[in-house]
Parts: sequence; structure tokens; C-alpha cells
Amino acid sequence: MRLEEYWGVGPKTAEKLETELGVADAVDAIESADVRALVDAGISRGRATRILRRSNGGEGMDALATDDARAVYKELVALAADYAVTPGAADRIRVRTPLTDRDEMRERLDDVQAARETWARLDGETKEAVLDTFDAHDDAGDSQRAAVETALALQDVVGDEAGVFAAVTDLDRDALEDAADALRHLTGSGVADGADAKLDRLRERASDLERLERDTFDVLEDVRSQGVEGTDEFREAFVQYVASEAGVEPRRVRSAMAADAADA
Repeated sequence: MRLEEYWGVGPKTAEKLETELGVADAVDAIESADVRALVDAGISRGRATRILRRSNGGEGMDALATDDARAVYKELVALAADYAVTPGAADRIRVRTPLTDRDEMRERLDDVQAARETWARLDGETKEAVLDTFDAHDDAGDSQRAAVETALALQDVVGDEAGVFAAVTDLDRDALEDAADALRHLTGSGVADGADAKLDRLRERASDLERLERDTFDVLEDVRSQGVEGTDEFREAFVQYVASEAGVEPRRVRSAMAADAADA
């Protein structure tokens, strides 16, 4: 999908999003109403909010047919955002749009009421711990690792309290811990060194092979210096040399060689 097909995304905005995020991630950010992603890409918060409102709730926005209706809507959203526990939560509230389906309206009201009742049941210490957990999540960024670690922290904090936390407390603890451990080793460029011994060995071998590829003439000279004679003997000496230098099995070297390779 072209970015310019979204409401409010003109050529300049589309170019900025494509440069900073790439088309796929930009589309995902818009579809998931991710204000932070658009702001981090250089879009002003106000513009990002307007784009996401229209992209994810255009019908509801169209229902606000008068200036007075739009003014009341903005005041209500701003009031709700003031009570958000984190800036990220406030952003998600600001992109909320009026619903047009009554069943969806009732469902949203039920969710709000359930949240109020759950919060009211928590003691003061637990409330502070929950707020600290969400603050830590926002500080860590909206990443997979942050989400998993937040889920683990919330399980520790709320304990058996279900309510609106049921979606988190019902998650498998062992699976979350395994995911957190794996994600700690994931960097922007891939899996970090030390995460997996086998992967580290393969990286070392790949590095050795890259070195041999760069030093092709030196490799050939080393093989020739062994006094090999004839094509077949040269090929086998080459196989053994590469296998020894890179720490791989000779059969793997043979399978990677061109069938008609010959001594120059």
C-alpha cells in the first residue's frame, strides 16, 4: 500500500516516513496507531495524531459534523489523556475516535468500568508499583523486549488480581521468561555475540572464509607451495587447506566448489 493513500500523508510526509521507517514499518505504525513511531520519524505529534485518527477511525470523525461537536470531542479526549499513567498511554487515548456501532460503544464502556473497578481494588502500594512498571516500559521504548519484561513485572506486582490485568496474568510465566532471555540478546543488527555458542562458532568460521576469499591469491600461492602436481591433486590440496583454515569439514568445502574448478 502506498503511504500517500492514508489521510493526511502527502508526498513530503511519505518521503520522510519511508526514509526513517521504511514503507512496511510506516504502514504498520499507521495501522496500529503508533504515535511514538511517527513522532520518532520526525512527524509532529499533532499531525501524527490527526493522521492516525483519520486512518483508524475516519467514520467516527465524520460523525462530528459541527465545530461544537469537534470541540467537545477534543476537550473530552484531552481530559482523558490527562489521567493517563504514561505519555505513551496518553498518545493512545488521543487517537481514540467516536464509535458508530452501539455494541462497540457498550463494550468500550464496559472496559472502562472494569478498569476503574480493578484499580479501586488495589491497595496504595500496589498502585504505585503498577505505575512504576508502566513508567519503566515507556522509558524502555515500545519494543518486544520491553513488552515482555513489563508483562513479567506486572505478574509480580498484581499477583492473583485479575480484572483488566487478566490478559497479562494468564500468560505462561515460563514462556515469558524464555522470551525475555532470548530478546536480551537481540540487537538492531541481529543476535549479539555470546548468545549461542554454536552461532558464535559459525560466525568465526564465516569470518575465516571471508578472509580466505579476500586473500585468494595468497591462498593459491600457499597451496602451490605444497608442491602439488596436476588438477586433481591441486583441488584436493585446496580443499584440505580451506578446511583447515576455516575449521570446516572437507566435504563441505568440496560441495561448495565449482565442479569445473581447475588450477590456473
